[in-house]
Amino acid sequence: MGPYDEEMKRYLQEFRPQEIRELKIAAQPRNILWRRMAAAAAVAVCAGGLFWFARRESTRSKEAANIQAPKVAVTHQPEHRTILALTTLALADNERFEAFLAEESQKSLPRFQGERSALKVLAKD
Repeated sequence: MGPYDEEMKRYLQEFRPQEIRELKIAAQPRNILWRRMAAAAAVAVCAGGLFWFARRESTRSKEAANIQAPKVAVTHQPEHRTILALTTLALADNERFEAFLAEESQKSLPRFQGERSALKVLAKD
């Protein structure tokens, strides 16, 4: 045995086993009841608030539902925006299709008259 073994043996002999004793737990105060009551009160307040909010929203929607929109008469023809509708219009009635294209081009293309027209800008160059 080496010198470290003897030293370790003496070190381990210093420890003495003790008897196992009962674990003592400090008595906890009765805060659990108060915590449960506080949690129940918080749940009740949240549920009451949600009920009140839902009830308030439902009365608003009923008021809004009673308002009648004014009756509007449609005076123009429905606009043909889809490709299928435009194709059908072109095949069925070419004159109406050309009139529709002319009207749409007047709405979307810039005008060439007036101070800020595209032609005046080009004419200055």
